[in-house]
Amino acid sequence: MADGTDVHNMPPRTAGEALGVDAVVYSKLTEWSTSQRLLYGSTEIAASFELICAKTGEVLWRRSHDTKDRHFDITRGRLEGKANIAYDEALREVLDEVMSSFPEGPEYLKVAPPYRNPWYLRWLRR
Repeated sequence: MADGTDVHNMPPRTAGEALGVDAVVYSKLTEWSTSQRLLYGSTEIAASFELICAKTGEVLWRRSHDTKDRHFDITRGRLEGKANIAYDEALREVLDEVMSSFPEGPEYLKVAPPYRNPWYLRWLRR
């Protein structure tokens, strides 16, 4: 795996076997932007998520959410600062909204076993 984009190309079965899990969550950030004009700025974030069965490839759950924040100020620097704060708040809103509908499985409180050789260490060591 050369970079993070390869993760989305990994089949659910392969990811499930590598992680030792029954299902895999794929996420995609579809919008991450800010714009500023004079005294006005806006920040927009959108993301989508899918929970896919590692054995069958069936989509078990799918959600997406987007949010937009508008802010005003008298200087460009302060608008940029508000945009940075807005990113954090908007991302939190997207995650809270999406994850509020995440299905709870029969063992959802169980802690995952430690991995002896995590798949992601292969490309981190390069």
